[in-house]
Amino acid sequence: MSKHTPGPWYFHEGDSTQTVIVRGPKTSDRFVVVDGTTEQDSADARLIAAAPEAIELLAKAADAMEGEPTAAYVAHVVREIRALLARVDRGEP
Repeated sequence: MSKHTPGPWYFHEGDSTQTVIVRGPKTSDRFVVVDGTTEQDSADARLIAAAPEAIELLAKAADAMEGEPTAAYVAHVVREIRALLARVDRGEP
C-alpha cells in the first residue's frame, strides 16, 4: 500500500488569512498546502485533501471492472465517486 499519511484528510482555512491547510486524522498530521486565499487556492487544497479517498475509490472501481460486480455495487461506487467530486468541486461536506 502507499506510504502516504492515511486519510481521511480535511480541508481547513487556516487561522491566518494567507494559509489554507490540509489535515490528516491525527493532530500532528498538518500540511500547509497553499499560501493564499483565492478560490483557486481553496480548490487546490480541497483536491489535495481528497487524494486518499480518491485512491480508495479508484481501487474499488478497478476491482469492480475486473470482476463481475452487481449493479447495486457499481451504483454504490458511482455514488461515492460523485459525492467525492462534489466535495472537491463545490466544497460540499
